[in-house]
Amino acid sequence: MRIRGLPRTPRERVRGRLTSGTAVMLAVANIRTRWTSFVGAFVAVCLGVALVTMTMLVWASSTAKVPPRVDGAALVILAPQVPNENDTPSDRKPWSATESAKLAGRLATVPGVAQAVPDRSFYAQATRSGAPVAAGEEALPPGHRCAA
Repeated sequence: MRIRGLPRTPRERVRGRLTSGTAVMLAVANIRTRWTSFVGAFVAVCLGVALVTMTMLVWASSTAKVPPRVDGAALVILAPQVPNENDTPSDRKPWSATESAKLAGRLATVPGVAQAVPDRSFYAQATRSGAPVAAGEEALPPGHRCAA
């Protein structure tokens, strides 16, 4: 009795393996009879790739990045944090113009400091006809690079 797809002669074997045409025929026959297992394995591999891709995307987006405006600074001094209603520090209270100028002047007198530049952040909300404009791709970080 001969099994369909198996080699007939030793010439059809290549170093003890089935020829490529025979292997393809066996694979097609296996998929034809067990197509549900094939589809299940394919879906599982696709979901696994999607899960790994999303995990790497979340990980890459969660790394800290230095803003370009302070990238070359050797030292950055932040405003003090203000406690919220639960007495936990949350937002930073911006310094006034006089406070930031006074601090920049004191830092400029320190030996080795080439230049002290105050960089004040502030909340800015775009409005159109008195109503706030929804933030989209044109939204900028608060108080920096404001477009006219």
